[in-house]
Parts: sequence; structure tokens; C-alpha cells
Amino acid sequence: MKILIIYDNYNKKGGGSQLAALRWFENLNNLGVTTYLLKNKSKDEIDFFKEKIIEVPSVDLSFFLKNTSFSLFFTKEAIEKIKSS
Repeated sequence: MKILIIYDNYNKKGGGSQLAALRWFENLNNLGVTTYLLKNKSKDEIDFFKEKIIEVPSVDLSFFLKNTSFSLFFTKEAIEKIKSS
């Protein structure tokens, strides 16, 4: 079984739902379940299972809303990683 967790914008001040998704990502991989994380590219990085993180470009909106960004499209690289995972 393979799992793809769709994640929003990661930042170190993340809320409960962000922390829960990261905990599932980490624990499932530690249990041997192949799990990938699809997330926006951000300045803060996740420092575990980096090879199982798929990042897509994002637009930084910090000038409107602090620590906010969103993705507009998938890159070819992200699409290939999703297909091959």
C-alpha cells in the first residue's frame, strides 16, 4: 500500500492539523508503509524523509497574510514523482 498525504504550506509555527499530518507521515514511514507528502515549496524545510517529499512551487502572499502562500500548478517533476510513487 502507498499513501500520498496532501499538505498545505509548512512553517515552523504550524497548527494542530499540520502537526498531526506530519506525525502520520513520519510514523507511517517508520512502520514501513510507503508514504509521500505533497506540499508547497516554502522557506521552512521538513528535515526527515526528504526523499519522500514532493514539492510544488508556491506564490508567497506574506505581504497580505503573514506566513501564507499557495500553489497554482504542478510541475512536470512533481507529476512524475506522483506517478512513480
